[in-house]
Amino acid sequence: RTLREVYLAPFEAAVVEADVESIMTGYNRVNGSYCSENQWLMQTVLREEWQFKGWLVSDWWGNQSTHNAIIAGLNVEMPGIEPRHYGGYLLDAVECKDVTEELIDVRCKPVLRTILRHSGRASPGEPAEPQEADAARRRQDVLRRAASASFVLLKNEDSALPLDSSLRRIAVIGPGAAHSTLQGGGSSRVHARSSQTILDAMLDMRSTFTIVHEQGCDMGSLSFTTAELEALKPIGACSASGQPLGGFQPTNLFDAALRVGAKLSQMNCVRRYIMPVLRCLGVKKPDPVQEAQRQAAEASRAAADKDGSCQRNKSRVLTLCVGVGGLGLLAAIAGRMGGTRAALGMMVGGPVAVLLFFAARYLYTTSQERKEEAMLQAAEQAAREADAVILCLGSSGFVESEGADRKDMLLPGRQNELAARVCTAARGRIVLVLNVGSPKELPWLSKVASVLLVHYGGEEMAAAVVDTILGKTSPAGRLTYTWPRRLEDSPSFSSLNQGSCRDADQDTNTLLCSPTSGRQSSSLGAGATSALPGETVYTERLGIGYRGFVAGGPSAGIAPLFSFGHGLSYTSFDYGALETEIAELSISSTGSLVTVKGAIRNSGTRPGAEVVQLYTQALPNKREPCPGPRALQAFCRTPSLTPGQEYSFEFRLEPRALGRSFSVEAGAWKGPLPGERVRLDVGSSATNTQQSVELTLK
Repeated sequence: RTLREVYLAPFEAAVVEADVESIMTGYNRVNGSYCSENQWLMQTVLREEWQFKGWLVSDWWGNQSTHNAIIAGLNVEMPGIEPRHYGGYLLDAVECKDVTEELIDVRCKPVLRTILRHSGRASPGEPAEPQEADAARRRQDVLRRAASASFVLLKNEDSALPLDSSLRRIAVIGPGAAHSTLQGGGSSRVHARSSQTILDAMLDMRSTFTIVHEQGCDMGSLSFTTAELEALKPIGACSASGQPLGGFQPTNLFDAALRVGAKLSQMNCVRRYIMPVLRCLGVKKPDPVQEAQRQAAEASRAAADKDGSCQRNKSRVLTLCVGVGGLGLLAAIAGRMGGTRAALGMMVGGPVAVLLFFAARYLYTTSQERKEEAMLQAAEQAAREADAVILCLGSSGFVESEGADRKDMLLPGRQNELAARVCTAARGRIVLVLNVGSPKELPWLSKVASVLLVHYGGEEMAAAVVDTILGKTSPAGRLTYTWPRRLEDSPSFSSLNQGSCRDADQDTNTLLCSPTSGRQSSSLGAGATSALPGETVYTERLGIGYRGFVAGGPSAGIAPLFSFGHGLSYTSFDYGALETEIAELSISSTGSLVTVKGAIRNSGTRPGAEVVQLYTQALPNKREPCPGPRALQAFCRTPSLTPGQEYSFEFRLEPRALGRSFSVEAGAWKGPLPGERVRLDVGSSATNTQQSVELTLK
């Protein structure tokens, strides 16, 4: 039920409503089968139920088989430069009658349709059409307006933003000012154009304000790394902040190696005789049992060594042992070759060399700590002397990246310490600019007047930040996730730390209807069984994300820091009463059943846009004593409204938005039925309801 009502829903919309041409399969297994060879997902759901006519492609090196994948419905294996199971291997399977030629035709046709459909367009490598003279300027303008429109104003006490023009001295503090992050890390990186940082854009305001800058501390990095993370860093030929790097880069070598590999891997002799040897020497897929044991041991060590002192001591002891052992070996060699005097000199000089090494290491560490403390003190002093502080905190693309899961929700480095000290020292208002890709714990938030979340806003992010701070544009972005106060408050936290239960989908209602609140309600009930090594168990079920904070959810009774859909504006809005029209239900009802109409008016003094959100909650009934959790079913963004201007909106709700649920026993969608009731909430976030109405379906 959870899979159908939550996780498959966006894919279904993309297929049924948008008619997408291709879909990529994931790396992982779903209920026991790899996505790239999951016949139920690719054939039963996608092609038979949703009538998907396109083709399926594996994620890079995500395909695990030849026969199982082609039978299940996988059309294309990626990357094509080095076929693991398709290419020549698939040809072998056809020649030995393991796969039929007719099946190959079926899998090729959707790909050929796409090629033919787009054959009239310029191919890669062909010269592009000449651009207009002002194309670059228009491109910059679009990117700047898009960035401004995406910013989320999380907090704005006493209208701290936009900045008052009477201010004279502004301190721009934090590592995110001079090292603003344009894009996250990993394979999503693109070759960006060199762009302004937030500090650069702020310095352009020097005609209006006196701008002083102190970095305060370094941006910080992950406390660990993996081979995958290191391999992802060169992608895009850009720095940790996403800015382009000049000159020759490792990606140039990488691209050249791929071109050579592409040619070699297509050769039968290489595929048959060399590739098996290379694969034996390459990275192995971890055994689930061993990987689970390794992660458990790592978590246990991390819990026992919270400040990292144990790990540092181990590193020192290891360095000492290696140094003494190496010098002892050299002494033995010297004694054999140069006599006793040389050996004694080596043995005496060895410990001296080790002591000098540790002394140098201590002096370097001490100097770094003094440098960091001086940076923090300079930031405090700048905050004391300024009329207002723009505090720019964030994380780089090497921290917010695919390839590894972070262990916490903390800002990297000493940024939390910097924020706390600046908040204590500042005499004026503090405006926090958060240049991050995900929620962070902000224990000092109550001391900050305004918070502007800019995420990774692209090439024109810095200019857009200044536009927003000065009030040239009004923020109208909304959170697409719930922002918990702590990691432990997240509904999925129990999934990260379970290892004892597996999801029994037929028992979903046990969680949602639990009379208890908070963590006690996350019991899985009698249908649960022991987890297997390598599994990730979705213990929160239907209570994922913002749904998990409602009554009966795993995080019920816990107030998030910022709710799903939250976002403020420089103006205010009034919501008018709702009007509803209800159509009669029939057995085959699939279209619009309820039409909701309303109006919203800009009641403030500045222009701005609002995002109207509609949430529905089916009320308990005989068919469904415990309906699914309250959920977002429709939303619309108004145009920018001038003060006093009104905007009318209209939403059309289909059966699934009015209580239709998936029955695991019947394997089909059920309801809603005449006489069942549903509540409609319209407002500006998951927790800010402006108008409500209850309906009885007929």
